Amino acid sequence: MQEFLKKVTEKMMEKAFDTHAKLHYEYKKGNFESKKNIYEIFLSYFPQTLTTMPAEFISNIISWWTADTAKRSVCLKEKYYRESLEAYAESEDKENLFIAIRIGPDNIYKVKSEYQNLQYLNQKIEEYIEEYDEVITKLNEFKKSGTYNLFELYASQKVKDSLEEFEVAYHNAYYTSWGGYKISLIYINFLRDRVIASIKDDLKVSL
Repeated sequence: MQEFLKKVTEKMMEKAFDTHAKLHYEYKKGNFESKKNIYEIFLSYFPQTLTTMPAEFISNIISWWTADTAKRSVCLKEKYYRESLEAYAESEDKENLFIAIRIGPDNIYKVKSEYQNLQYLNQKIEEYIEEYDEVITKLNEFKKSGTYNLFELYASQKVKDSLEEFEVAYHNAYYTSWGGYKISLIYINFLRDRVIASIKDDLKVSL
């Protein structure tokens, strides 16, 4: 009788263990699917790649308060050069011409070269501001979405930390006079890749 009860007890414990293991597996599977879906939604807002940063065209010698003030400064200087070159080209008395940028036969090519550099710089700043606005807008949209609370609940601390590091660096790069010109395109893409890598690591752990 005791042997019978022992076998029954062992079978019940084995069945309970199997049930627990199955429930644990189903929980982990459900947790994985939830995380995967949340991360997929997040990645639809997260930049796939970044193509420009102030460090690519602004040096520490000519840094401004923000990218916007850099654009205004460059646009104004470009305007002075353009109008001066146009006035110089149209004037018959080039020696006594009063213009914003002093131009003469001895420096005309230098002034033209500087004007072309300003045009290029202005174009690069516009490209950066456009990309920056798009990235920040999409990240803010994600934070206002219903998925953000689930992201905060399910995302690992490593994912959250890597995302915060990326956002801080990307934000600081906009403020060029705060040393943003030192944050290179290679580095910011490295931080972006680390966010994605931490997500992949989290999903592996969840399996």
